[in-house]
Amino acid sequence: MNGTNMRRLMTGIAAAAVFGLALGGSAILSGAGVAPASAADKARLEDLRLPVVKIIKVSRKGAGVGTGFFIAPGIIATNRHVIGTDKEARLFVLLRRGGKPAIFVGKRIAESGKLDLAIIKVPLTDHATLKITTNIPDLDHPVYSIGYPAHLEAVNKVKLREALKAGGGLRAFLLAYVRELEQTNVTKGTVSKVDMSNWGFPTPSRLKVIFHTTKISGGNSGGPLVDRCGRVIGVNTRVLTAVRSAGTKDATFAAYSQASRAEDLVQFLKQNNVPHTQVGDRCVLATAGAAGPAGVPIYLWAVIGLVGLLALSSMGFAIVAPRRAKQMAASAGGAMTQMTRRMGTVVNRPTAPRIKEIRIVGEGVDLQIETAGLLKGYVIGRDQTLCDAVLTIGNASRRHFRIRHRGGRAVIEDLSSTNGTSLDGQVLKPYQSSPLKTGSKISIGQTDMEVTIV
Repeated sequence: MNGTNMRRLMTGIAAAAVFGLALGGSAILSGAGVAPASAADKARLEDLRLPVVKIIKVSRKGAGVGTGFFIAPGIIATNRHVIGTDKEARLFVLLRRGGKPAIFVGKRIAESGKLDLAIIKVPLTDHATLKITTNIPDLDHPVYSIGYPAHLEAVNKVKLREALKAGGGLRAFLLAYVRELEQTNVTKGTVSKVDMSNWGFPTPSRLKVIFHTTKISGGNSGGPLVDRCGRVIGVNTRVLTAVRSAGTKDATFAAYSQASRAEDLVQFLKQNNVPHTQVGDRCVLATAGAAGPAGVPIYLWAVIGLVGLLALSSMGFAIVAPRRAKQMAASAGGAMTQMTRRMGTVVNRPTAPRIKEIRIVGEGVDLQIETAGLLKGYVIGRDQTLCDAVLTIGNASRRHFRIRHRGGRAVIEDLSSTNGTSLDGQVLKPYQSSPLKTGSKISIGQTDMEVTIV
């Protein structure tokens, strides 16, 4: 190989390397393989607060509190030790309905001392529920605990004692709790392992449980441990306190949180014919998926790869056929440039909606949504800290529905609201998009709102 051909070979290799780095670098910068929590994931986690309830057990021996969650309308899962073994104890379920706290009397329908699981029923047919999955996330995937930890109960206990001293008995006790019903607490962590542990109530038994790092305490018992897709993977049951070595004052390990596996919960529910919703698919992190980096379809990346291969081949061919190689490289380079321009249009310039503004008008409601709001998604509800626009009507949830741009038109999604959202008389399914048009009627309870699109 003479010096000229060697220089051509090195030039070809360098060009191919630059091409490969450019292609790989663009994929990295555009987010290929990166899986941050999307806005939709965060919104879904926020909506998971609603199905989680506080459970109060009142007996002659005193009162205790715990957490539970709806797995079907009117059906709540919790721990056996939350409801206790005293069949005469009264169970009260505290939750939010239409943005206001409410109390319901719970009834035992199934329990397992070995698994420390229980099911209670309340007279509700339309409350938000959680789905269950037996797929435990990988160790690097986040999980969340939702509930009412005991360290948030200190203020309540003082007020409860004051209420009881002032008279009124059980009614005053419950009213004090309702008035102070705080928002559920959400903590984040990861699954540490699934291993054997001593379990069960009141007689310990040995079975597999989930060890995780989300922070929980007494009061969280019976609450859900969920994956980032919002599916229940376990039922929080206890915290392992730090263990100290003999003759020392130092703990040998930090406290661990433990939860019953959803696999055991599902088996328990099936044995007792308790209705529930189970999903089998794994929680897929928010990646580009089938669209490739930055939302570009896979087939376009395949075309670019082919063009790159042709460019590389033409550079190698330059060793034996310089003129022909130059022609092929020029052709491939032109195709690459043209494709890059097309790709730039896809990646850098999101399609703007063909609408300027949406107006939603009803009794006590007058909302205006501009194009910028549609591109990012416009959340509407009663909580001003979580929404882009606030509804003051009584039936609105904290985050009720969202309007966004999709495919050149506006769509609406219910955000798993308590009272639901109807569009032209049809009840919307949570997180499923439905198109909006001028004249569409959005309804929440008895409140109707008309849509105008400009």
